[in-house]
Amino acid sequence: MNSIKKGNDGVRIVAAILQHRDGSQQARQVGTEKRQGPSFLSWELRHGISEGVAEAAFFCCIILMGKLISKCWRKRDVQVIMLGLDFAGKSTLLCKLKSGQAVETCPTVGFNVESLETPCGISFTLWDVGGQDSLRASWPNYLEDIDTLVFVFDSTDTARLAEAMAALEEALSHPCMAGIPVLLLANKQDVPGALAPAKLREMLQLGGLARHHWMLQGCSAHTGQGLQEVLAILGMLLQGSE
Repeated sequence: MNSIKKGNDGVRIVAAILQHRDGSQQARQVGTEKRQGPSFLSWELRHGISEGVAEAAFFCCIILMGKLISKCWRKRDVQVIMLGLDFAGKSTLLCKLKSGQAVETCPTVGFNVESLETPCGISFTLWDVGGQDSLRASWPNYLEDIDTLVFVFDSTDTARLAEAMAALEEALSHPCMAGIPVLLLANKQDVPGALAPAKLREMLQLGGLARHHWMLQGCSAHTGQGLQEVLAILGMLLQGSE
């Protein structure tokens, strides 16, 4: 069996296994023979390791490097999920945050997604998930590996406030939500008679919220009122979750 030179333990182990499996096949000396491929393979060939083992070790290193790069990339890919009942104004909020324009939208079937940035320079992906009753069963699919949850209330729809609170409580009960910060938005503050954020805070049934770092902000997706504060708060919550 060929001796294995000092080097990376993982590569040496893979090489040893493959050498054992392939038998005692010896590599041809490089000498004057012209070879194509990485210099890593030529080094291994010169040091008595078979070409098959050298190739396996080389590609093993490539795979490990790819996984490491992928892991680092995921750490930079910050995910924020925005939930709420239908007609709460989530999609309009997303459009206003992205383009600065108020756009009339239809109830979302599935999701919308945009890349945004906080004032403190944190880039994040914001997912706007449909809030119709028939779609809420899919919410848990979006809650894995998130960094912050945004939940939008329609401040003008007090008749469905209890339903919205129940939907929020259901989302917070998901195991993946443990320790995830929450930003509550009291949307449509520009509409006369809208429930003020302070009043909404009094009416909130804390329940699962008590186990989270959470904040409440009034805003208007139509006029843009409070949206800079929303981004600033998101930046603080995302920094705190790192």
